[in-house]
Amino acid sequence: MTCIYLIQPAELSGTNRFKVGMSAKYIDRIKSYGADVRVLGVFECKKIREVEKELIEELNKKDNAKVIKGKEYFEGPESVIYNTFAEVANKYKKEQYEEEEVALVLDELLAKVEENVRQEQADPMGEIRENIRKEVEAELREKIRK
Repeated sequence: MTCIYLIQPAELSGTNRFKVGMSAKYIDRIKSYGADVRVLGVFECKKIREVEKELIEELNKKDNAKVIKGKEYFEGPESVIYNTFAEVANKYKKEQYEEEEVALVLDELLAKVEENVRQEQADPMGEIRENIRKEVEAELREKIRK
């Protein structure tokens, strides 16, 4: 999976400049910056372009941080750059977990529907189907509340 990372390459050591990058092979990419690179953060994500775009937008909103070179280099206090990176990354990580949770709920629902179809053949009146529907509905509401 592709990652977005926040580093301070060795040549920027001692400054308030940092680089954001993305790579499917981020370990190899980070190694390419040399042994003295500082890795401040790494975030695995499916929506990497959206994360990068939002990160740039959020940093540009800050009074004390700015994009200084292309879309990858930023200048500002390390805490501001890092905290903004972490906030944007965590937002997308939360969305990713929620999408995965919904997929699991749908998989469970599909399994119950398939079981219902099998049971319905033995229950032409549909009592079993109605009971399962109520059970699934209650479970889904419970998961959504969490």
